[in-house]
Amino acid sequence: MSSYYEQEEQGKSGMDYVRLIKRHKKPSMIVASIVFIISLLVALFWPPTYRSTATILIEEQDIPTDMVRSTVTTFADKQIQEITQRAMTLTNIMDLVSKYELVSKKDLDRTPRSEIALDFKEDTKIDVISANVVDPISGRPTEATIAFTISYEHNNPKKAQKVTNDLVSIYLRENIKQRSEQAKNAREFLDKEGGTLEDELAGYEKEMADFKQQNKDSLPELFNYNMQVSDRLERELLDLNSYIAQLQSELLDIESRVSTVSPYAPTILADGRAAMGDVDRLKALQSEFREKSARYKEDHPDLVRLKSEINRLAAVVGSTLKPDDLKKLILQNQSELNALKVKFTDEHPAVIDKRNLIKSMKSQQGNARVSEVNVASADNPLYVQLLTKKNSLTLEIRSSKEKLVSLEEQLKAVNVAIAKSPDVEVKYQDLSRHYQEVSMKYAEIKMKQRTAGLAVQLEQELRSERFTLIEPPTEPQAPTSPNRIVIVILGLLLSAGVGLAVALLKDALDQSIRGNNAVMGVTGVMPLVTIQYIKNPEEMMRSEPNRKLLIVFGGLILLVITSMALIHFFYKPLDVMWFIALRKLGI
Repeated sequence: MSSYYEQEEQGKSGMDYVRLIKRHKKPSMIVASIVFIISLLVALFWPPTYRSTATILIEEQDIPTDMVRSTVTTFADKQIQEITQRAMTLTNIMDLVSKYELVSKKDLDRTPRSEIALDFKEDTKIDVISANVVDPISGRPTEATIAFTISYEHNNPKKAQKVTNDLVSIYLRENIKQRSEQAKNAREFLDKEGGTLEDELAGYEKEMADFKQQNKDSLPELFNYNMQVSDRLERELLDLNSYIAQLQSELLDIESRVSTVSPYAPTILADGRAAMGDVDRLKALQSEFREKSARYKEDHPDLVRLKSEINRLAAVVGSTLKPDDLKKLILQNQSELNALKVKFTDEHPAVIDKRNLIKSMKSQQGNARVSEVNVASADNPLYVQLLTKKNSLTLEIRSSKEKLVSLEEQLKAVNVAIAKSPDVEVKYQDLSRHYQEVSMKYAEIKMKQRTAGLAVQLEQELRSERFTLIEPPTEPQAPTSPNRIVIVILGLLLSAGVGLAVALLKDALDQSIRGNNAVMGVTGVMPLVTIQYIKNPEEMMRSEPNRKLLIVFGGLILLVITSMALIHFFYKPLDVMWFIALRKLGI
């Protein structure tokens, strides 16, 4: 039997399905009518949803970017997303919900705030408007966001408009606030970095100044100069040594000539004879004394006279003798004293006189005035000239030697500076490199600080990239949802499908045998004749009211659908009429 039904299902044609629907038209029509009525009620009683939309234009800054560049370089899409996150906070949403009573007090008390905020976000739509533009930098076509829309949906059109208006205000305010904060943060960061670099630069400047002060003679820029100075000093030293040697040679010559010339000129007597001076006379007396000492005894009157005159002249001449001559005279008298001590005792008058004479000469030798014969006391012009020349050469040699010592010290200092130059150059270059790096960074930061200051001024004066409301939100006149015509059409299609499904289900549960194929499937023999089912008068009387009722019910449904379509398309949308009716009823 099961194989029969399988064959029956596989062999059904379109006419079989039509007959199937006719057999079960009553339950199918009832179920289809119920489904259609439900869809019709849904289309009529589904509360309308109104959408209020505002359009915000993303304007470029008034001043060209190549003249003044803003420090806020976020892409428009990202900026909108960031502002959305700032605007759609739980606090802002709940403020709007409470301000405009978007949720009933009962729902507000029993629904979690997070769910209310989630529903609010779902009712809010942000759509960006893009356009194909040419990138001014690369010259390539690209897609840029030029504007965006903010929409809010609610069953009350006035509330939808007010909420959208507040959302627009929040977005505009957050955009200005965000851009101003970013510009100020950039300037504060650059100011802080600039202060740090300025302190670092001042530290390097002080370090370089101290380093230059400590190595002022060994700096790299002075190396060539120091080499030139060293060469010049070495030449000057050679020349000065030669000059000193020449002066010393001249001094020796002058000293030899001075030693042969008497400081005093001979005195001319009245008779024309030249009188000897004290020094010459002393020498003559000493020569005479030595000559007579060989012939006479010590107590001989001539020797006593000569000795007395020699002592007197020695006392006189000693103050005018040169240091060398005085020294020779002292040595000579010391020899004479030693000879007298051999002959006489220490208390002998001759020994005492000689000792006193030597003591007097030694005292004169210690006196500063016996250093050399004073030019003013000498009266021999040649001697004075030679002595002056000698003194001049002595002073010149002394000055040259002092200059030589100074030049040697300078040369030593210059050579030390030259030797230190390589190490100093390495350290100086390292300091200079760090100083240049910090200086370049500081100059760059100062330039960025000026740019950041202009950017802050741009943001404060609203001359930078900004959001401009070009289409404010208006009170919607027609709801955006539901689409009642679509609901009715879908309900009609759904009711037809459900009716067909009910007919198929009824037929599947029906175990009766219908049609030639069914008989042949059971008996295996095709019937010779098929007689159609003939209703008796009682069955005909029972089915007549049902047919009339079905016709009337179908006509009413068709009339209602036609009337609703005509009203919706030619008079006023059904959802608007429904909202007007609810408002008049105070619902």
